[in-house]
Amino acid sequence: MTKVCLVLGAGAGIGGNVGKKFAREGYHAALCRRSDEEGLNKIVAEIEAEGGSASGHLVNAVKEGAIEDLIETVEADIGPIDVVLYNLGSQIGGRSLEDTTLKVFELGWQMATMGLFRVAKTLFPRMVERGGGTLLVTSATASVRGNAGQHSHAGSMGGRRMLCQTLNAEFASKGIHVAHILIDGAVDAPDTLGKMMGADAFRKLRETRGLDHDGLMLPEKMAETYFHVSQQHRSAWTHELDLRVVMLEEGMLKSSDRFNMAEGEAIIDLYRDAGLQSTKGEGIYVFQGQNVGGGTTINWCASFRTPTKTLRHWEENFGLKGCGEDDLAPFFEVAEKQLNIMKWPSPPNKNNEILKRGAEKLGFSWGVIPRNVDGCWDLGYCGQGCPVDAKKSMLVTTIPSALQRGGKLVYRVAVNALVREGDRVTGVEGFAYSQDGRQKGNRQCKTCGACRGGHSYTWHIAALKCARSIQTYWEAHVLAPGHQLLCSV
Repeated sequence: MTKVCLVLGAGAGIGGNVGKKFAREGYHAALCRRSDEEGLNKIVAEIEAEGGSASGHLVNAVKEGAIEDLIETVEADIGPIDVVLYNLGSQIGGRSLEDTTLKVFELGWQMATMGLFRVAKTLFPRMVERGGGTLLVTSATASVRGNAGQHSHAGSMGGRRMLCQTLNAEFASKGIHVAHILIDGAVDAPDTLGKMMGADAFRKLRETRGLDHDGLMLPEKMAETYFHVSQQHRSAWTHELDLRVVMLEEGMLKSSDRFNMAEGEAIIDLYRDAGLQSTKGEGIYVFQGQNVGGGTTINWCASFRTPTKTLRHWEENFGLKGCGEDDLAPFFEVAEKQLNIMKWPSPPNKNNEILKRGAEKLGFSWGVIPRNVDGCWDLGYCGQGCPVDAKKSMLVTTIPSALQRGGKLVYRVAVNALVREGDRVTGVEGFAYSQDGRQKGNRQCKTCGACRGGHSYTWHIAALKCARSIQTYWEAHVLAPGHQLLCSV
């Protein structure tokens, strides 16, 4: 019997790509959307051209009886629905309370919550009778956080999330897997984000942040996560998934407002092993950073390109290809520009002036150290964290940039090992620290997508289980016992 995946909201973004993924895996993809029959037929044709099975259905999900009739038709004409993706959005744009009419507010609720309820009301009894099924529900940041002008959207998406929880509470024991998938980032979707922004603005966004820039979430990669969740064993079901870029940091978070130039505090709070880490033979101390920002928070700003000799050693001894001096030069240039790396313009102090004269007399080469600073006050406390944010560490540059683009930072989480399947990294193993610094039990963070090769990794995490609680940068989410934080690194 043909397995069927019903997609409500099958545009060119998430919905269409999820349909394509399931079709490649042997499902019949029943794709539904409210309008644009030409676009719908195009997705169906693309699936069929790859040898898959698909059908297109125009459905106004808000219309009374439309969802119920759709499910009846698909089950009668194609086969029992094994997986349903509820991918309808309810974003109507930013509107003040005054501009949000009762009709507009109700429309958001109809699309986000009432439609989902109707799907469950119609389909779940059939799934229970057949022994199980899967409901995947796409959601948004508004389901957990309300912003100004988002009264309809946040209200309806919050209801969607709670409905998923009540459905799971009632039907998980009856074999139905309900997964609420929170998309906390901009998706490269022409039918949604593209139409909201306009063609020209969306094109410029894709050029500057999409594809290789990793600033937009790619629907075809997200579809792999959706499929993975649908195939999970019942003992390891994911019920809520937070799909975004996540950074894991073992150390604590301290910012410039807490950098008081007190060496005793800094050495404990910002350094691994309180600055006592050493080489294996204990002959050399290694001052390694353990904080949000790592070594870039406590170093003395000296910024050098990796020496050619070192790059050659890596290639000859470890087979590292594509990382030669010429290969990396464009990336070094970008980093130097982003971090304001340049030779220190101030004249040398007396100590350095003596070193300079001595080197010249002995025939030694010398040079001015390039530093990643902007507006340095010459305080001399770089090793305790810059209290004026002149040091362009990751704490004040790339990490805030990632967070502004929808990323998430979880600190006080240690990673012990990468989990591999063949030549792919599929997860990480580690543990979380409590507020008093004590270790909590080992946990595994499982990924759902492939890691990108080359110069960076993009991980789609499916589950990070924590025994009690972990904190996140800026958002301070606390996880209850046994709760899952599901996200992407």
